[in-house]
Amino acid sequence: MAEPVYEFWRVSLEEAWYQLSEEEQQEYSAKVEAPREKLGVRLITQCSALSSGKWLLWGVMEYPGIEAVPQMTELLYQMNHFRYFETESMLGTKWPPS
Repeated sequence: MAEPVYEFWRVSLEEAWYQLSEEEQQEYSAKVEAPREKLGVRLITQCSALSSGKWLLWGVMEYPGIEAVPQMTELLYQMNHFRYFETESMLGTKWPPS
C-alpha cells in the first residue's frame, strides 16, 4: 500500500479570480472538488490567513500516494487553475515513518 503524502499549500488570489462573478467563483470551486474525489485526495483543512500578507488562504491535503500529486497538478493546469491563483506548497510524509 502506498504511503500517504501531505501537501501544505498557501494561495494568493490573482486578478482573473476577481473578474469572475460570485456564481462563477462558486462553480469553479465546485469543479476543483471533482478531480480530488477522482484521485482520492482529501482536504484535511482550509483556513483563511489572519495576517495582511500575500497569502490569503492556506490548507493541508492528503494524497493517497505520490502518484496522485502530478495527476492532480495536471488536472489543475487543464482547468487554468494557476490563472486564478498563485500557489506555493510543500510535500511531505508523516514523521517518523510508519
